[in-house]
Amino acid sequence: MTKLTLLVIAIGLGVSCTACLADSFIGPSGKPVQQAKCSMSPTGCYKEANEACHGPYQILDSERHSGGLIMDVMPGPVMWYSMTYACGHSDGRLGAFELRGAGRVMPRFNMPAVQAPRAPSMTNCSRIGNSVTCYSN
Repeated sequence: MTKLTLLVIAIGLGVSCTACLADSFIGPSGKPVQQAKCSMSPTGCYKEANEACHGPYQILDSERHSGGLIMDVMPGPVMWYSMTYACGHSDGRLGAFELRGAGRVMPRFNMPAVQAPRAPSMTNCSRIGNSVTCYSN
């Protein structure tokens, strides 16, 4: 492999791991709020929240959207789940994870047109002198 290919793979792996980590910020109430993002299933978001809070947490918002295999920068074939939560008292409700943005976008492949097979035909030819006459069914 070339050095450029290895560099691109290393950057891609680093970005994909970053997308799996919880992000934290201070919410309007002055308390820390975290955001978990995962692909394929919301279960990963619940696990991240449980590990970060070491106990109960309140889900503030949740959503799902389509993205790529490694990152969710633009619509693609993989469903990504995002959940914003705050550690502490919980009302016990799970996230709704409603679809936002475009649904799954599958890559387009240009398939060549397939022609229907023709029925077999028969050609009859007759020769009279130097002249040949043919006709088909």
